[in-house]
Amino acid sequence: MTGEINKNYFCSAGFYEDGFCRGREHGCCKSVQECDSNCSAYHRKWPTPEQFKKEYGDKYTDDRPVWIYSDEKVVSPKDNDWICLPLGTAKFAKGLVPNTFIICACTPYPKPDKNWRP
Repeated sequence: MTGEINKNYFCSAGFYEDGFCRGREHGCCKSVQECDSNCSAYHRKWPTPEQFKKEYGDKYTDDRPVWIYSDEKVVSPKDNDWICLPLGTAKFAKGLVPNTFIICACTPYPKPDKNWRP
């Protein structure tokens, strides 16, 4: 199970729970009150494909799912909400419409709020 560290990060190892980090017991974090951002289990809830590559060392391929959002109804016709598409399709849409945001849909968290931005 994962633990929510704050609104943008989570512990993929499940060391963080109820405001305390048990990562220190596993040689990961420095204290029980604070998670170490250098810990291998400390991850963004909604990374961009670029952030995903930097954090995981792996390319996020065009067939993998992403959340895409734009203020333009052309991209997000349903109440300007985040929609899920393959990365390749999302990159094509972003090329056509300015102010479009793409984030990876690879974490256990559902789409972010409408006003959230990477």
